[in-house]
Amino acid sequence: MEEYNPWWFKEEDIQYKEYEEAEYKHHPQEIESIRIGKFGLYFLTGPRQVGKTTGLKILIHQALKKENPYSLFYYSCEDIPQN
Repeated sequence: MEEYNPWWFKEEDIQYKEYEEAEYKHHPQEIESIRIGKFGLYFLTGPRQVGKTTGLKILIHQALKKENPYSLFYYSCEDIPQN
């Protein structure tokens, strides 16, 4: 879990850093409709390579400005084996 949530340890998020350093940035509009509340469980589904992870990482880093880092949990389902 630590590799998906580096902000728990004040470490840099490699994926977000790559986004920040990219010459051209895609800012998915869908993240604007997600409102993080006191408690919530959010699932984002969709086709591959359309900006889901990028959008979530942007949302997480916006939330880190005012939320406790331990209150934000991210897990990529890419590692779940599919039969």
